[in-house]
Amino acid sequence: MPGKAVNENEVLSWLTLATALALLGVTLAAVIYFFSWFRRAYANLQRAGCRTEHSNGWAIGAWFVPILNLFRPYSIMREIWDDTHRLAYGTEPPRPLLGWWWASFLVMSIMSRVSNSLSDQDKTAQQLENAAIGDAIHSLFVVVFILLTIAIIKRVAVAEEQLLLRQQVNSIGELAPEPVDLGATEEEHYY
Repeated sequence: MPGKAVNENEVLSWLTLATALALLGVTLAAVIYFFSWFRRAYANLQRAGCRTEHSNGWAIGAWFVPILNLFRPYSIMREIWDDTHRLAYGTEPPRPLLGWWWASFLVMSIMSRVSNSLSDQDKTAQQLENAAIGDAIHSLFVVVFILLTIAIIKRVAVAEEQLLLRQQVNSIGELAPEPVDLGATEEEHYY
């Protein structure tokens, strides 16, 4: 039944397209979330009184400038990691997690390029197999990078919570803030 095979191919094409669009949407949402967190965590250092090496705009811009994107995002993440932990606990923790995170990002980026160039060559069975292997390795490093990013975000968030708690405890015994007039406004008066 040739008509049925064409219909199955159309369904498969639509499913592939729907899957690709869903993956694109999830990826965009994750990237936007990460960039928002990254910039906010860097800005929090300045709010806490730390002098940062770069402006807040570089927290996002550093990812998009060629050559600079090979080291500046790591430098900013190292500042976030070190300063947040120093403020919260008084010490800087070791950074092997950051090293693995950045190494996975670099390998993921390289494998993306390798995988794309292999995919452009899909002509023979061997080239298709090589492209599939390249895609699999790239996907593996994407997963590793995501998991390490989640671990870093969680640890920084815990340190920020500890810092907030420390600031609240330190403020005990200080003068109370001036009371705010909570009286009714003209519009709220009932006659």
